Amino acid sequence: MIFRHLIVPLDGSSLAEAALPVAAHLAQVLEARVTLLHVIERDAPQEIHGQRHLADLAEAQAYLDQVASRAFSPEILIERHVHAAQVSDVTESLVEHIQELDADLIVMCTHGRGGLQIRLFGSIPQHVLALGTTPVLLVHPAEKSHPAEFICRKLLVPIDGDPDHAQGIPVAAGLAQACHAQLHLVMV
Repeated sequence: MIFRHLIVPLDGSSLAEAALPVAAHLAQVLEARVTLLHVIERDAPQEIHGQRHLADLAEAQAYLDQVASRAFSPEILIERHVHAAQVSDVTESLVEHIQELDADLIVMCTHGRGGLQIRLFGSIPQHVLALGTTPVLLVHPAEKSHPAEFICRKLLVPIDGDPDHAQGIPVAAGLAQACHAQLHLVMV
């Protein structure tokens, strides 16, 4: 599978931005376009992950413009999409937009905290995985405030023996081949 359209959901936090170096690297290697996506949440908290939450259209558009110019080289086609109508279910809106925008791959940060499942996937990434059909590449947040440059050398794919779940293996294999990376399958 070749990815031609990557989508990166961003909430305005530096945690979410951990996905940017990965998306930039993959976009360059795959010659793919990237859509930066932000959904405005109804009754949003003032802060998210310790940073100011983007709460209006102009602020979100300015943020996505700034991210596009800072995180991606000029030859990569970057689109920006802000869902301006406030929504109460951010995850559902993300999944709808991902399908509507016809993305091939979602690149997003785990934001993981809490119990093991939440620690691994975070609540929004976990729900995007559960609700959607588009492959998701989860990126663990960087320890530093600014994520380092990313180079894909190894891909780890958890498997469980379920044939329905094995559909991800060819996707991961295609990604590993395009990036000249090692592919590791792990079953626990």
